[in-house]
Amino acid sequence: DRNDGESRVYYPTRVLVGDYDYDRNDRDFFSLGYQFEHRLNAQWRVRQNARYQHGDMLLRNLYAGALASDGRTLARAQLQARERAEGLAVDSQVEGDLAGGGLRHRVLAGLDARRLSGRQHYQQAAAPGLDLLDPRYGQGITLPSGAPSIIKVRQVTEQWGLYLQDRIEAGDWTILLGARRDDHRDVTDNHLADTRTHGRGNAYTWRAGVSYAAGAGVAPYAGYATSLVPQAGASYDGKPFDPSR
Repeated sequence: DRNDGESRVYYPTRVLVGDYDYDRNDRDFFSLGYQFEHRLNAQWRVRQNARYQHGDMLLRNLYAGALASDGRTLARAQLQARERAEGLAVDSQVEGDLAGGGLRHRVLAGLDARRLSGRQHYQQAAAPGLDLLDPRYGQGITLPSGAPSIIKVRQVTEQWGLYLQDRIEAGDWTILLGARRDDHRDVTDNHLADTRTHGRGNAYTWRAGVSYAAGAGVAPYAGYATSLVPQAGASYDGKPFDPSR
């Protein structure tokens, strides 16, 4: 994906603060995965789904600073951001069909795991000023060697989940019951502050639902679910973020 990023005009004029020879937002992303399934017999099957993904981003833009006392010379700053992330997720499960007592069960059990790592490096420096009444672009602006960093972070998040689900059919009724246990940990390295923050935790979540096949294609249902999504990183005071629930 290629575009010019966040170039903006200086209000209330229509003069572009950025420079098309400098502004850019380049993103490259790819993923590779597979889906595998094998039937053990008429009732039981095993499967595994996996995906690896990788992304790179370069964002480079110019931003408006203070306007000089002459009312036309605009100070500018340049920001360059580089980000890289890669992740691996694997889900392995076994599924089987059981029957008895007038009930049909579809039982699903599995284990999934994922690992996500990412880096962020943001640098900032002064840029040549811009004459709002006679703007000149294509000035060959480059980020100076040794430009100060304002963000330099590496984050790694790992999560493991064990789950069990049963879908029960009894005539026109279908009931779904599921539960899972998640363990997670993350590490955030702040290279500017020379700090490392650790976070870890675990949680049990569940889901339940019921539906009724009323006929004529109508099937009212009700459901409820809880979830846990770890949040990588730390707040300004260094405290790891709580998971999203």
